[in-house]
This record gives sequence, structure tokens and C-alpha cells, in this order.
Amino acid sequence: MAKQGLNYYNVDTDRYADRKIKRLKHSFGCSGLAVYDYLLCEVYRDRGCGLVWDEDTAFDVADYFGLKVTTVKEIVRYCGAVGLFNSELLTGGIITSEAIQQRYLEMCNRAKRPNATIPEEWRLIPEKMEKFPKIPEKTENITEEFHKVNKSKVKEINKFISNNAQAHVCACEKQRILEIFYFDKNFVNPREELERFVNHYDANGWCRNGSNVPVKDKRALARAWKPQQEGKHFPEYFIKWLYSVYAQALEQDPSEASEIMNIDKYEMGGDKRITIYCSQDVANIIERNVIPTNEFRLSYRIAI
Repeated sequence: MAKQGLNYYNVDTDRYADRKIKRLKHSFGCSGLAVYDYLLCEVYRDRGCGLVWDEDTAFDVADYFGLKVTTVKEIVRYCGAVGLFNSELLTGGIITSEAIQQRYLEMCNRAKRPNATIPEEWRLIPEKMEKFPKIPEKTENITEEFHKVNKSKVKEINKFISNNAQAHVCACEKQRILEIFYFDKNFVNPREELERFVNHYDANGWCRNGSNVPVKDKRALARAWKPQQEGKHFPEYFIKWLYSVYAQALEQDPSEASEIMNIDKYEMGGDKRITIYCSQDVANIIERNVIPTNEFRLSYRIAI
């Protein structure tokens, strides 16, 4: 059987500037970073593109660092919540992510492993990205080899890599865009606008309108998005207050903070009262992270 795992993998030098890594460190200290790094090594060592997450794996990690198994599980769940691991596959017992799979394929390409594949049920990146253009072999006379390379092929390779790197929006990126539409832009139908936004640029291959220039900053593009329905969803003072509650909840538990953006319906009443329609879970999240205010009085209409 051909080797699937890797003997080593590349690490970005700016990884600790990643806000997801910062949140992991903030919530779990160095233990969080150690568990995350350990699991990355296991991912690349074992299958290269993913790892089965079960009781045995949790025990191995806990035993190595002298941690409780429950602590390790909390750290891994948090990694899924902030987007370091894919949360949907993690629920099904698989540790992987788009970044992990992309790095795996790049490493296999460099190692000249043409048959490297990602299991269909694990795949998070477009299948065509598994088929990298062939890279010319290195020769002793580098200058001579460079001039032999067809320049149009070089452009084709660069375009392939650039376009496909932008061709998929991960769940974490969608969450950030929804934050912009819900809090910053205060759209009337933020989730519908998110779907329109993603569908529009999916159809364009994530290139700017009328050009072949790939989109580099999706969030900047989201801030310039024109909604189908004009107007604001919530009063300005309320959405600013709700965002401060959301930001505080995000520091405590990112996985539950996103539930706040499910608040859709509200009513204005006398005595500066705002009644929001939400689930009991959302009401509990708000109460745990409530920010005192004199601008209005808050009440809930709990959906059953």
C-alpha cells in the first residue's frame, strides 16, 4: 500500500498572528496550542489529509500532555467552533479542514506523489484541485531549463492556483461575512443576502465583475454589497448594543455566540421596551453576556 502520510509539513511563520489561534490561546492557554499542534502532526503523519477523532485518539492526546480527556475534547470542539477544524466533519468524527487538505496536496505535489487523493466523504476543496499541473523537474543548469519552459504554461499554472484558491468560501468565512451583513450593514434579510452574495461570486469564479481578477478580500467585497431590499433591520442603538453582547459571547464561547444572529423578529413597545422573538437558548446566551443599557428595556418572546 502506498504511503499516505507525510514525514514533515510546512508551517506558516505568521500562524500566531491568526486570530483563531489567538482565541485558542486566550481560552485554553498553551495547552490549547499544544493539543492543536499535536493533532496537526497526527493528521499529516497518519493519512495526510485528515484524522479519525474518537475516544482512543482523545486518550492518546490527554496521556501525552497529562491532561484530562474532557479538557482535550473541549479544546478540539473549540477548534471546530473557531474554524481551525471543519465543524461539520468533526461532529462526524473526522479532524480536517480546507487548509489541511490544501497543504497536504501541495506537499504531495512537491514529493511527486501523483496518486495522492482525499476521500470523497472528507473532501472540502474542489476535486479539480487534486490535479495539480506538472512541475518541470529541476536540472543542473537552472538558467537553461528556465528558458525552455513555455511561458504560456507558467501563466496557466499561476492562473489555476490563483483562481482555485479563491473558488470556495469556507464556513468560517461565511460567518464573518454574515457578521458584516447582520451587525455592520444591518441588512433587512442578512442571511438571504449572504446566499445571494455567495451565489453571485460563485458564478463568477470569485473574480471581480467583468474581469478575470480574483477576489483577494471577500470581506471588503461584502461591505460594498448592495442588498435587494433597502432599509435597516433593527434600530441603530439596538444593533450596536446587540453587537457588544455578541462580541462578549464570542470571547466566552464562539460556538454559541453565532446563535445571536438568529434573532430576526422584534417589536417596539411603550416605555422604551424592545421585545425580541427568539429561542430559550438564545435568550440564555444574551443573559449570560448582557451589557447594561439605559437606552431601552429588553424582554423576550420565547419561540416554542
